[in-house]
Amino acid sequence: MAYKKKIFVFLFILLVFSFAFLFIKNKSLLVDEEAHYLQIKRVLNWDFGVYNIITVIPGYHYFFAFLGKIFGIDSIRGIRFFNLIVGLISIFVFLLISSKINRDFCLIKKLQYAFFPILLPFFFLIYTDVFSLLLVLLSFYFVLIKRYEIAGIFGILSFFIRQNNAVWIAFMMAFIYFERHGLNIDSKNIWGALKDCWTFVLGIVISIIFFILNKGFAFGDRAAHTGGIYFGNIFFALFFFFFLFLPLNLFNFKKVIGFVKKNNWILLVILFLFIIYMKFFIVNHPYNFIAPDYFLRNMILGYFGKNILIKCLLFLPIAYSLLSLCVIELRRKSFYLLYIFSFLFLLPSWLIEQRYYLIPLSFFILFKREENKFVENWTIAIYFFMSILLFYFIGIGKYFL
Repeated sequence: MAYKKKIFVFLFILLVFSFAFLFIKNKSLLVDEEAHYLQIKRVLNWDFGVYNIITVIPGYHYFFAFLGKIFGIDSIRGIRFFNLIVGLISIFVFLLISSKINRDFCLIKKLQYAFFPILLPFFFLIYTDVFSLLLVLLSFYFVLIKRYEIAGIFGILSFFIRQNNAVWIAFMMAFIYFERHGLNIDSKNIWGALKDCWTFVLGIVISIIFFILNKGFAFGDRAAHTGGIYFGNIFFALFFFFFLFLPLNLFNFKKVIGFVKKNNWILLVILFLFIIYMKFFIVNHPYNFIAPDYFLRNMILGYFGKNILIKCLLFLPIAYSLLSLCVIELRRKSFYLLYIFSFLFLLPSWLIEQRYYLIPLSFFILFKREENKFVENWTIAIYFFMSILLFYFIGIGKYFL
């Protein structure tokens, strides 16, 4: 029966994705697709220069150009098809990881991942995010099966797709150490872990050398991608979390009330975060003001700057998300490292962009302990409806994330 369910789920995803690809394949290039496609075309023409608007190391572009050379494909729909194949592989890898963590809910989590609303559109578009996510997932899968050298290689490859994946290389190393030794820190344990994780160490060294020689992580468009300490993505991710995991958050209501009654100190933490939010959650990146009637992200961000009262009210889902996270159990103690490294991953980014949340939230889906199938199935239903609706509007050119 379980085998039949797996076949059914696979065929269902394949059918939906096939229709989605047929719908989008001949549409004109959307937003950043133009820059990525032109860079791929440039490499296909044996020109290895990099456009100054490309912010990432062009590993994605070189790889897809390589595929284009092998199969004799250079069309928009052809490159989009390559990206779709990468996305389907990522769904399979996600299933493998989920099976390692908890086999009982792996199909449910697979569907949640496949129809995750802020992810699904990028399975079909010429963007680096899905390929980056695939490589990080592959790295974690090999960590789980204790093939650390291979895991580190995939971590290094992910860095050459998106430079900020250096944070996830560090996450893998911390995860391996915590799984082995917990919080027992001593030089012998550290040295043993470093020896086994030498490819991860190499990845960190490569990241540091790149940062020094490049004078920052952004490859191009540096004026718009200056590093620093920015709280915008931290708070916006929590805002998104409330709605993306609404069934789970509503289910947690009684637990949240009980947690607050038992731990009154949390109210002081919320008050402290509210002060930080009011002072430091500032939407001032120029790209966050572009076409708010088209970019849904910018449309939502515009409300945070309407007036003080609206900004205060919009803190409510942020505060609730934080409280809900306090009562959500993850399946292993080592999985709680995700929160620390998600914070470190989002903190340096000035541009507020929901695509930055794909890796942290994908890991969250993998790591969280499932409450019951009713909540999980409702989550799938909402994701499916939201994804299809959003994808349709993106396809007809009305909205974009």
